[in-house]
Amino acid sequence: MRGQGHQETLLITRGYRPVRIVIFTLTDDPFEAPGIGGHGGSHVVMFDMGRHFVRAGAHVVFVTRRDRYGLNEHENIGVNCEIIRLKGGPASEVPYYDCGAYIDELIESAKTFPELGVEKIDRLVSYNWISGECVRRLYMNSGIPHIHCVLALGRVRLANGESQKKVSSFWQECELKVLTSADQIVTCSQNELAELTNLYPEIDPNRLRCIPLGVNTDVFGIRPLSSDHYLRRTTARFA
Repeated sequence: MRGQGHQETLLITRGYRPVRIVIFTLTDDPFEAPGIGGHGGSHVVMFDMGRHFVRAGAHVVFVTRRDRYGLNEHENIGVNCEIIRLKGGPASEVPYYDCGAYIDELIESAKTFPELGVEKIDRLVSYNWISGECVRRLYMNSGIPHIHCVLALGRVRLANGESQKKVSSFWQECELKVLTSADQIVTCSQNELAELTNLYPEIDPNRLRCIPLGVNTDVFGIRPLSSDHYLRRTTARFA
């Protein structure tokens, strides 16, 4: 611990090199600005998570779906951050729950990137069931720790009266496989943790963690509203 007035620093390294953390966030490109089209706030959370890891000394690789033309499939963001945009479905925005139809395509696209090879990864993070299922299939039995961040729980939505046509059986099947196989499951609120515990008795409660969303403005920041030149303006934040 440091003296009063100094922030404690977390350093994530593995011997002589940074720990390599791969974050699958297939329904939300973390380098798209908030409020564009179907994007909400999920990608902001992933953006700030990755930035926090980089500042702690890790090397972060974001993996998302290419959702519009003109985006590079692979880019380096500063020294210790990369983003990979997989091909899967149309190069346009689609509702997040429809991205599940492209899981097979996304997995095949991921296999073409050497940066996503088993030997290159120390930790896997996934956000929502679609990303979690891709991680589960790609790295099954690899021994790489998998941390899954919860978003849009199917059983919760059904309990709240949402249409079963939207919350498909495929969604529910994949979600349960992810929740019962991930090494750690992270929720962002105690309410979400309670829903998970009550509606998913199959999950080992010892693997559940609640990590509230950050509100420390020294660590988490508001991003520009325009996506124009956004990548250029944020590169320094990952250097």
